[in-house]
Amino acid sequence: MIHPASTIYIHSTEEAMAEAGVYEDTIRISVGIEDIRDLIEDFTEAVRVLGE
Repeated sequence: MIHPASTIYIHSTEEAMAEAGVYEDTIRISVGIEDIRDLIEDFTEAVRVLGE
């Protein structure tokens, strides 16, 4: 999981980011062949922790 606006697009203009569909609240999530139950559990835990 990364925040493209502060990583990949750190040196891009706002216009270039908007053209690429990248905004300040964009989070990029990359998953592989993990079991869906594991992914759901991981995301559920992450949301719980963020809500604390």
